[in-house]
Amino acid sequence: SGRWMIPWRSSWGRGYAPAAMAGAATLPGILAAGGHLKSTLALTRGEGAVLSQHIGDLDSPLARDAHAAAGADLLRLYGVRPRLLACDLHPDYHSTRWAEQLAAENRLPLVRVQHHLAHVAAAMAEHGLSPPVLGIAWDGTGYGSDGTIWGGEFLLVTNDNWQRAGRLRSFRLPGGAAAVREPRRAALGMLFELYGEATLDMDHLPPVAAFPRPARRTLLKLLAQGMNAPITSSAGRLFDGVAALLGLCQVAGYEGEAACRLEWRADGAATAGHGYDFPVTVQGAAERLVDWGPALRQILADLAAGASVADIAAAFHAGLAGAMAAVAAGVGVNTVVLTGGCFQNAVLTRMAAAALEAAGHRVYWHERVPPGDGGLALGQVAWAARLLAKGDAPCA
Repeated sequence: SGRWMIPWRSSWGRGYAPAAMAGAATLPGILAAGGHLKSTLALTRGEGAVLSQHIGDLDSPLARDAHAAAGADLLRLYGVRPRLLACDLHPDYHSTRWAEQLAAENRLPLVRVQHHLAHVAAAMAEHGLSPPVLGIAWDGTGYGSDGTIWGGEFLLVTNDNWQRAGRLRSFRLPGGAAAVREPRRAALGMLFELYGEATLDMDHLPPVAAFPRPARRTLLKLLAQGMNAPITSSAGRLFDGVAALLGLCQVAGYEGEAACRLEWRADGAATAGHGYDFPVTVQGAAERLVDWGPALRQILADLAAGASVADIAAAFHAGLAGAMAAVAAGVGVNTVVLTGGCFQNAVLTRMAAAALEAAGHRVYWHERVPPGDGGLALGQVAWAARLLAKGDAPCA
């Protein structure tokens, strides 16, 4: 398609703020609160939407004050009176609570937009795309409409609505949020999903050996009982687990370290090689399940055979790209967007785009708006504007 140069690595220096996004939404007065991490806000103003400056994670009082001030500044700068608020579905995000309070104080309707739907809507808004669109939204964590942790999603957006058209196979995360900082926990969850209690004795694997035996027993008990071990379909945690199995990262020193190390090794492979097997099956009415189990078994076999970490990492990326193409073929939609924080991974993006385009799909990725949570606010206003135009938005 002539778009193989992926520009966002050099052009994301936060850019202009507020950033105007022409055509993203034409109904003025929709204010979106964004997410909790890498937070931004967005406002529609008639000619499109504007995305605020990067505020950051809303963990501190100072960041939360800056978030509220940015919302007030957007309304003041553009002379717009809010008519509707939009936020994430997660009930414990500070941005959600801020939007709830603002809506209650001003008697305004509030639209809650599922996290990965907002990612897809942001990509559609950035490129001016109309339904039907298949959004591949892969990231670390997002609150799912079923109350579980999503993150390896295939969402089909149609003229009428949206649906979860596919997902990665789920597994449990022992220790919950601790697994974000410790990729070894994600690896334990994946191994337990396949091998159960036998995981306890897999001392030859780095993430198992990284825990003393008593700690292993405790974590496996959590997994067996489902206690403090939430279910996730997260692609980000899948990358973490594989990185831990390859000995690349057991405890992360910074956000995304494990996935970055896995990407670097894949990029350093002599050849792309074969892709591991990620079979796709149809669950229920129409949801497709991408099973990473066979790929994990192949990874363990290649490790035992002495294969290089670079070749294993490349085959892991290539297998995921092939699975994306298989799901897209089953859904049967021509236009596909790649979104979510996992697509900061240039190797994954390049391989996915190549596989999808080879299968005849038109593929889009983010070029002006971050694929991660910094783009959520744009997706929230775009989806809320769509509901408002259809008459489906709630009343105050």
